[in-house]
Amino acid sequence: MQGCEPEVCFFSELASESQIPTAHCYYAAMDPDPFLENRERDRALIERLPIWLLSFMAPLAMWLAGFSRRRYLVLIEDLGFAETGDQVDGASESVAEQAVRGLARFHAGFRGDPRLASLYWLPSADVMPRQLQAAFHRSTRRKRQELSEILNDQAWAALAWTQPRLPEIAARLSRAPQTVVHGDYRLD
Repeated sequence: MQGCEPEVCFFSELASESQIPTAHCYYAAMDPDPFLENRERDRALIERLPIWLLSFMAPLAMWLAGFSRRRYLVLIEDLGFAETGDQVDGASESVAEQAVRGLARFHAGFRGDPRLASLYWLPSADVMPRQLQAAFHRSTRRKRQELSEILNDQAWAALAWTQPRLPEIAARLSRAPQTVVHGDYRLD
């Protein structure tokens, strides 16, 4: 499902321009995507499906993706010596501030870069907003019991407000100026 594609492409095309230290990439490659030429058409078709069907199809698509023979390889510098955090234990205020400032420098370094719109592997936030909406709905429904232990009524109200508005939120996030967003930024 092209999950590794942005990482391979980032290290191949943009990592050297990052405003924060990035692991040195020794090698990054992937097999060609046999469906690349149909990607936009397929996304448009999927976006027309009802939310309930998208919610049903997502696990099936993930299962089918497991049969893909497409291979990816990123060989990067070992940063085992670096101090890491623990996303479960959390961080002190100073460590959290340092992490957020680093992320802001990363985002600022690519902010408004005109090349970003031409990078097929770096989709805009509004590429498939209804699929995002379905995934949001499915995950909050599945995790409701776990979440009920940590979320208060105000947080549930915010989730209820957000879910139907995700396409609008995605459209707003897609407006210029755009930047590269780290999709898996966390303490560890």
